[in-house]
Amino acid sequence: MGEDVWVFNLPGDQQISGVFESVTATFDTPSGPLTVTIPDGGGAIVNNMGTSKAWIRLPAGYTLLDATAVISGSADSFVLTHTCAASQPTPTPTGQPIPTPTATPTQPPAPTSAPTGQPTPTKTQLPVTGESSISTLGPLLTLGMASIVTGAALLCLRRRRS
Repeated sequence: MGEDVWVFNLPGDQQISGVFESVTATFDTPSGPLTVTIPDGGGAIVNNMGTSKAWIRLPAGYTLLDATAVISGSADSFVLTHTCAASQPTPTPTGQPIPTPTATPTQPPAPTSAPTGQPTPTKTQLPVTGESSISTLGPLLTLGMASIVTGAALLCLRRRRS
């Protein structure tokens, strides 16, 4: 069985939003819930090109249940930007905002306390990775193409004004 990669993004200006210090995510697995902390549980935090990203690689088929983050700035949410499923060669955009109730500017979590988080307030179904189905890819591909077309149109308008 392959591995899925989960990528989180902290959008906004790093001077205000900050950067990830850690991300704690809980996944539903065949053997029960699994909580991992990035970067300690594998994966990494990468701060480049003005964006803070956190990623982790896990066995295929896990479902994200909840995630919280400790950040250095004042952002109030972060995004599951995409997953790279074991059976898919390209990332699948999701764009699900995830609140950061444990975000505390420049203060790392207390070393003796277990991470606590509140469930994501959205009732949307999070993606299940490791499965490939045309019926589930169709809406995602349509959304992706619409996003690309919108971005290209905005870029053209911006260049026209310059």
